[in-house]
Amino acid sequence: MSKKNYNNKFFFQLLKTDSATSEMESWEPKILSFLSRHKLYTENKNLYNITKDQEDWKKSFKNLTLTSVHLSRILLILLKIFQEKGIEIIPLKGPVLAYTLYGDVGKRHFGDLDLMARRDDVHIVFDAMSNIGFQQNHPRGNLSDKQWDYYFRWKKDIGLVNREKRVFVELHVGIYYHELLNWQKESLFFKDLTEETFAGITVKCMNRDNTFLYLTYHGAQHMYFRLFWLRDVAEAMKRWELDHVKILNNACTLGLERLLGVSLELVCEFFDAEIPAEYNKLLKENKAVINKLKRLCMKRILGPEELTLIGKLRKHFYIMSLKPGIKYKWVAVQSIFHRWYIRKFLGGH
Repeated sequence: MSKKNYNNKFFFQLLKTDSATSEMESWEPKILSFLSRHKLYTENKNLYNITKDQEDWKKSFKNLTLTSVHLSRILLILLKIFQEKGIEIIPLKGPVLAYTLYGDVGKRHFGDLDLMARRDDVHIVFDAMSNIGFQQNHPRGNLSDKQWDYYFRWKKDIGLVNREKRVFVELHVGIYYHELLNWQKESLFFKDLTEETFAGITVKCMNRDNTFLYLTYHGAQHMYFRLFWLRDVAEAMKRWELDHVKILNNACTLGLERLLGVSLELVCEFFDAEIPAEYNKLLKENKAVINKLKRLCMKRILGPEELTLIGKLRKHFYIMSLKPGIKYKWVAVQSIFHRWYIRKFLGGH
């Protein structure tokens, strides 16, 4: 086992053992840095045992929990406003996922809110949110209809910020990622919506099978550079009764089988999760490419947080490998230019 891989296993073994050791104490700076970078803050007693600055760690955990609670309250306010106006909003990740998956918004920290609305409702949502102090953060606010059409071809979200309340909202008009998931196909995720009760309010969400597939799709496209995304996948496998045959069929229909496969391999690597038998054929038939994608993700996960030039090249190579075919690779190359253009000239992010 390589030294990097051993270090990684050691970090997670820490969260399972009953007592701290002198070896753990020697690893303290790396352990805390690793967990902090990946947003894996926890009240684990072993961290308290080995951490010299226990109060700093507890304070960080408390502050993140308070932020999650604050954002949950803002979400409730927004949901009530939208329901009164008859606007259908679907929360993505964030407080609703934290509550349905962990039973407590304080156990899955988040720093912003992700909401999805129909594109035709965007201006109504803008007006409703501006009435309570939200302003458009990105892209810039004076785009023409033609520029908006171009923007939404390559980008799926608009940033809104309330500086007084210190809240940032990403308003999505979809979950598509141009080269990976065509906007016309993403509707499969929103078939058979379910309802979850969150703080006394009924909220429409993706059903749990589609939520699981969405978690793998979202995390894998970002190379899981934040491991708390992968923890969500692991927890969903453990806590939810999932129809893995349906999930696999949907992944194949959408062309997301490689993203699903690398997610499963990484969950096994980092969280010792048992991969359901329904995925054995997928993993066997795509073993070479999935192992390649896994190695690239490992370098991103265990490497520096800020991408180096080599890291950026690896990322582009990774994206190119997520789907087969020359047509896909050509569109992926095109997207590099278009996203650069949007950042530079339309105020995108």
